[in-house]
Amino acid sequence: MVIGKWIIVMIVPVQATPTAGAAKPTIEVASKIARILGVSLDYLVGNTDMELDKAVIDRVIEIQGLPDEDKSPILYTLDNLLQNARTKKAFC
Repeated sequence: MVIGKWIIVMIVPVQATPTAGAAKPTIEVASKIARILGVSLDYLVGNTDMELDKAVIDRVIEIQGLPDEDKSPILYTLDNLLQNARTKKAFC
């Protein structure tokens, strides 16, 4: 795997799949690799081409932990800001 100018070589425990006979890392190992690389598991396995911003994810997790009476106005405000950004993008 190439990241920037660095080449990372990983040796990981694998499990063989009976149908294809191919060896694949276990979900635990794949999850650890994603965490080390700072990407989502979906990104690592190619299910998405969008890297998720850890700072944004941390904020979402913090919002999810709030009581509904605090969460609702935050989400309402966020929805309005997103709509404003989409409108500006459409006209620029």
